[in-house]
Amino acid sequence: MSSRMFQSIILQMKEATERVVGVLDSSGAVVACTDLGLMGERRESAPPKIMSTDGGVTRHEGYVYKPLAGSGAQFDFAAFVGGADEVAESVCRVAVVALNSAKAFYEEKHDKTTFIKNVLMDNILPEDVFSQARELHLESERRRVVILVHQTGNGEPAVTDVVQNMFPDKNRDFVININMQDVALVKEVEQDADPASLTKLAASVCDTINSELLIKAVAGIGSIVGYVKDLANSFKEAQVALDVGRVFDTEKPVVHYENLGIGRLIYQMPTTLCEMFLAEVFKQGSIDQLDEETLITIEKFFENNLNVSETARKLEFAGRENNFPLIQSETPGFLKALADLLSTYKIPDVVYTAAVSENDGIFLREKLTVIKNACKKFEIKTAKYALTELKQKSWPKDISDNLDEIHGFLLHSAIKKAMEAADGVIASFANS
Repeated sequence: MSSRMFQSIILQMKEATERVVGVLDSSGAVVACTDLGLMGERRESAPPKIMSTDGGVTRHEGYVYKPLAGSGAQFDFAAFVGGADEVAESVCRVAVVALNSAKAFYEEKHDKTTFIKNVLMDNILPEDVFSQARELHLESERRRVVILVHQTGNGEPAVTDVVQNMFPDKNRDFVININMQDVALVKEVEQDADPASLTKLAASVCDTINSELLIKAVAGIGSIVGYVKDLANSFKEAQVALDVGRVFDTEKPVVHYENLGIGRLIYQMPTTLCEMFLAEVFKQGSIDQLDEETLITIEKFFENNLNVSETARKLEFAGRENNFPLIQSETPGFLKALADLLSTYKIPDVVYTAAVSENDGIFLREKLTVIKNACKKFEIKTAKYALTELKQKSWPKDISDNLDEIHGFLLHSAIKKAMEAADGVIASFANS
């Protein structure tokens, strides 16, 4: 806390009262006073007396003392007024009100925790970070990491207090309430800190929250950074770790950004690309086309061969941990076992030959007729639109292949071939 801020308030009070008014810190030193001759004076017997009144007014050696508002049991500053009468007490109470307001404003602007939160949320320009850190006497070049703790249920405010009690050193570690469910721990770490030790630390935080508040919590860990300006990157990485963990590591209470494996790759893929892949592989209604016998065959495929299932599990774990030697050693054996099973449990070729309903057949013939007539008139746009309507539905494999063939003809302006292909599908339906 800056003594200049207190001094400016005290000097304004000098015009309102003839009494000596000042501010004492927790060590007993006078840091602000209307009598400049008392500045720097040490009153070592005053702090114990002030503490004994539990925030009340104290009369001691010709002065009235009252502590300013603080965050803990130990007071940080106290106002004092010369005299031991009721006037001195009244002036002291008024001074405390004014000084508390100024102190709260100053702390909000210059508090280290608020500063770190603004860095995490990108509320400070990068070029201003170092200058503000220097004003707050905060070391800029220290190894720090962000651990983001997320409550899986309803938000409980007491989680912040639990984490704060685990890391009481406010000059090295900062506990920041992000929202109702998320609490960020900015932890200063040693040179030998690694993902394993950080994971163990985050797990202890989750366990403590669970044991004290009966709340399930998970944690995401970002990368270790060497500069305070890079904490925003570590915070974003911790968020990504939590998001990926919800999908790929649901059983893990702690997920480290550096151990996401293939989950990181999938998470960072564009949404449109993922949707295209899913639409290509899992066509609409394709699961419904599998008959009961085929579904039972797929289920027994893995149930009856524990070797394949166990190897697949090992390969999945190795992919998450980036264990390339294990992947190289296990993959050939896995492929061989898989090939043996495929030869034993051969899936029938009639999987995609489901019958087309009467309504779907009518719809198919109508749209194919539209395509045929549009091709005759060289109205390519109309033909493509009708084909798009057809491809939005699920069809047996032979029909789907025919539609893909027509699409290829239209794409390359092979109008005659597209018309003949559409006519062929219509004719095959007429004969069925």
